[in-house]
Amino acid sequence: MKYLLISIVALLVACGGSGSETPNIENTATIITSSTPPPPPPPPPPEKFDVTIEKRHGDYFKPVIITVEADNPWQYQAQAGHVTETDTGLEITSDGQLGVHTITIKDQEFEYEFIESPVCEHVTSGYDKFDCLGYPVGGNASSMIYYGEDDTQIVTIEVGVARTATYCNTDCEDGTPIPADNPNRISAVEGIQRLNEFNQKNNVYIRFELTEMVWLASWYDLFTFGPPAFLTEMSDVVYGWGGAGTVGGQALMPRSIYPGMRTPSPVGRNGPGLGTFAHEIGHAMGLGHGVWGIPDWQYGVTDLLQQGGSLFPQFGHGWDGTSPQGACGPQGSVMSYGSGTLWTNSLNSCEELGFNSGNWGDAAGSRLQSDEAYHLNRVRYSYSLIHNEHSNIEYSMEVNDEEDPILIND
Repeated sequence: MKYLLISIVALLVACGGSGSETPNIENTATIITSSTPPPPPPPPPPEKFDVTIEKRHGDYFKPVIITVEADNPWQYQAQAGHVTETDTGLEITSDGQLGVHTITIKDQEFEYEFIESPVCEHVTSGYDKFDCLGYPVGGNASSMIYYGEDDTQIVTIEVGVARTATYCNTDCEDGTPIPADNPNRISAVEGIQRLNEFNQKNNVYIRFELTEMVWLASWYDLFTFGPPAFLTEMSDVVYGWGGAGTVGGQALMPRSIYPGMRTPSPVGRNGPGLGTFAHEIGHAMGLGHGVWGIPDWQYGVTDLLQQGGSLFPQFGHGWDGTSPQGACGPQGSVMSYGSGTLWTNSLNSCEELGFNSGNWGDAAGSRLQSDEAYHLNRVRYSYSLIHNEHSNIEYSMEVNDEEDPILIND
């Protein structure tokens, strides 16, 4: 019994007994903490790339217009036409390939179309012919390109110049280009620039551009003047600076103007610029001399014969007269034999040009009597296609009625 009691006591001591301290499991537990990860960044905004075909149809002069809005650089490839990059996208003018074409912009395809340029159609009434606005036109005149009365686009007309080799010292073979530092060429370039400034002042929307200037063996007059073929093929008109017979200048006044026609080749004793050059180029574009001192002249009442215009006989010619019957005060126009200080223009003001009032009050021209500027603006598009620098397509046009141009000796 003694031994059993001792054993029980020993067991209680070994197990902690009732008086031992029990560990606090709750207080000694391990505490684990964690943090929430930040949300992922938002996805980048989609790349901006928007293409809008603002104007689907185009021709030689009025382009297809495409707007491109993009965040990053982009590339394009057009099936046809001449592409110009603009601040807002692209413009495409025709190269003569009519119809629907595609352009690829950043791997996306878009369609555009080249069409024929609009024309002002002529109609026949009895023995007379009129254009789409009711103005009388010459009997053989072709309908010409026309975009409306508000159109002020400047059109380039390419001019070649042949200078008589009489003034050449070295390298004078026919067709040899005249160097840029030659005084004759410098004079021609400066003269054409003065004429362009004169056109701008008179609201004639034509810019003349020199294609090439060459030496050519001396000629006597218009009929012995034969510019080299390469010069006529690259120009809308070729001017012979040299012989003009017994007069100051000569030109053939066309009865019709149309793309691909034979290149006009007026001649004159004076170089490019105002005066003879502008006057003879005017003849080559269908303008006549016009009226002197007949303030009440009317088309169909007094026949101007060869002094009238060959395309627009009502107003396609010059005007002159003593003050106040001149175009502006005593001033004569380019095509008259007067002062040649302006192109008549019914939309211009004599006062704004710096002149006194003339035959039509403050107006510097009249569609009933003389409006050289309007004539030039009406023919400029078709004339610029005599040599069609826009097209890579070779073509020819046949006209049933021969031109039968009118010889003008000045």
